[in-house]
This record gives sequence, C-alpha cells and structure tokens, in this order.
Amino acid sequence: MTAMLTLSFNALGQDAVNAKQNLTSGSNAMKILIQIEGHQQQVIAILNKSPATLDLMKQLPLTLELADHAGTEKIAYTPRPLSTPVDADRYEGKAGDITYYAPWGNLAIFYKDSEVGKADGLVFLGKLDSVPEVLSQLKKIKVLITKVK
Repeated sequence: MTAMLTLSFNALGQDAVNAKQNLTSGSNAMKILIQIEGHQQQVIAILNKSPATLDLMKQLPLTLELADHAGTEKIAYTPRPLSTPVDADRYEGKAGDITYYAPWGNLAIFYKDSEVGKADGLVFLGKLDSVPEVLSQLKKIKVLITKVK
C-alpha cells in the first residue's frame, strides 16, 4: 500500500527563482515518500531546500489525513508551523505542486491548477512528476510521509 510523490520546481517571482535554484537532483536530493493508505502506486518527491521544506523534513515521519479543498487540492495541517518569509511572493498552485499555505498552516498538494490565481502566503515546496488519480477523489485520504535516504 505505497504511493510516492515526485517533486520538481515551477517558480514565480525572484524568491521562487531562488527556491528553484535550491532544488537538488541525484544522490544529494531531498526526497520524500508518500504512502497512500489502500493504494499501491508509488510516487517520490524531490523538494527544494527552502526553510519551510527543511522544517517539514524535521517533522518526518508524519501521518496525515488529507482533505479536499476547493476541488483543486488536498490539504493537511503540520504538527508545527513551517518557516516562511514574511514577504513571500504570491504563488499560483499548479497541478502537481506541493505547497505550504502559511496563513492557515497547512500543506497543500494540488491535483488541478488553481482557479483562484496567485495567493499571498502560498509557499512552493516542490512538484509531483505525476499526480496520482486518488488525489482527485473528493474523499479524505490518509498518508504516511517519510524521508527517502
């Protein structure tokens, strides 16, 4: 019952460009594995090295229940807030993005492009290289997020 999410980067604004430059690849990459309860699809995530991502990595492993939000994304709250810049650029979630919405303190995994447009406080963490079909179901899903070594 394993699913993995693979992340890469799609940036907006200078801060986003800087975060993109912090993405790594190969054996030095920061990677996570997301296991979706009841599903065998595997997805790996490659994350940028932003302060928010580093805070997330310190909280792993995490078991979270992802709820649907706006028919566009799955969200869940981290046990502790993630570090975010006070003047974070506005970011528009795209299908496959993994983000952190600082005003609410939640992770957001987009399975569709946002119809809201750019949002204040939405911080890019990485991007799925494929979006598991289960994410688009409106029901809640339980996931286990762990580091990949």
